[in-house]
Amino acid sequence: GEAMSLRRDNVEKIKEDYKKIDISDGVNKDDALIIGKYFIATHQELNVTENVKIETAEVDQSGLNDDWWAVGFDTSFKFKRRGMKWYTVNIDKNTGEIKARGFGPV
Repeated sequence: GEAMSLRRDNVEKIKEDYKKIDISDGVNKDDALIIGKYFIATHQELNVTENVKIETAEVDQSGLNDDWWAVGFDTSFKFKRRGMKWYTVNIDKNTGEIKARGFGPV
């Protein structure tokens, strides 16, 4: 299924942007942002698409590995009340592969 909080046209734009990424020279911040949004918009895992605010995406250096980008998203109010404030997708700067992901505490 698609992210319930996302309109279908937003999901289609994310999918189109994802198809246009060229990672032959590595993954820059803009590419990482698209990859992170694509992951959220298309991921089937319980509680991800329904509880992650895709429009809040920000890219920064990952604290886990110097060769990764971290794309962070805010979570929904419902999830914040459970103590989970954000969701992060860590992306390899060379391959675009998702290396680590998960919810984080307040």
